[in-house]
Amino acid sequence: MNIFVVGAQGRMGQEIQKILRKTKGLVFSGGISRKPKGSLVTGFDDVKLKPDLVIDFSSPEMFIQTLKWCEAKKVPLLSGTTGLSEKQFSALKKASKKIPVLWTANTSIGVQMVKDLLQALPLPGHFKVQMTEWHHIHKKDKPSGTAIVLQNILNEKRAKLPKPKSIREGEIVGTHRIEISSGEEVISIEHKALRRAVFARGAVEAGVWLANKRAGYYSMEDYLQSL
Repeated sequence: MNIFVVGAQGRMGQEIQKILRKTKGLVFSGGISRKPKGSLVTGFDDVKLKPDLVIDFSSPEMFIQTLKWCEAKKVPLLSGTTGLSEKQFSALKKASKKIPVLWTANTSIGVQMVKDLLQALPLPGHFKVQMTEWHHIHKKDKPSGTAIVLQNILNEKRAKLPKPKSIREGEIVGTHRIEISSGEEVISIEHKALRRAVFARGAVEAGVWLANKRAGYYSMEDYLQSL
């Protein structure tokens, strides 16, 4: 399977390349980067080989170009690009009528488990709720896409919860902590990514699954239910 990576020289893009190059049956067929070299190019006009799958970890600015190219070439798209607007999500859902697409704020299985925990968790009114997320200093969006997804689950249970706190320091891969407290007890639910490879592996495995699906809008939950 030939896999093309948008944002190939970014942190996630490099991790994805490592996994593709050591996984039998998967081929890194090229990618897009601001600083192209080897099989990397600066734009889709220079792409010679139609891949079987595109994995996108780029930027909101690059996202629409990627989506339009995949739609035109009938190539499945898995995107983990965060910071997208409602207009961009609408375009993604429209494209899903023609190609299989999967967008997710987080490709780790552990985060999906945290989502399941929060969905099942009762939230008594006398408990206070606060989410805090930590990422490296290079991350631009605040709060993180994962924090927004988790917060939305909590907001469905109770209105007017405080917004997530966002901390940017060092080279932290990603930590999300939800504290639920009364005056007498505290419940903490935390997910800490120790290495970026966990996200890259999840993206590749879910992408391979996606490449064999019909046109539609898929999620990491759909992928996990298939295992």
